[in-house]
Amino acid sequence: MAVILAIGAAEILAVISDGLLKVKVKPNKQQTKITGWDSAAKCLEVDVAAPPDKGKANAELLKFLKKFFGRKVELVRGAKSREKYLKIWES
Repeated sequence: MAVILAIGAAEILAVISDGLLKVKVKPNKQQTKITGWDSAAKCLEVDVAAPPDKGKANAELLKFLKKFFGRKVELVRGAKSREKYLKIWES
């Protein structure tokens, strides 16, 4: 598995197709942060401080990634899964 820890928003946006981003989420962490990028699976790995209760982790994830990308981010699939697909809208 190829993981690059230092990757920016532009690099991620350049490799995702159809504006869809695969994200693996780990809830209940100390801090919300990007922990890695799996270049083979084209998957972003994110720790989320919020618990997976009543959509709290999803809301925290969307808020965090909106700030990271500077674009609207929408949950497309995986609301109750740790593996999610997000739509990253054009700015």
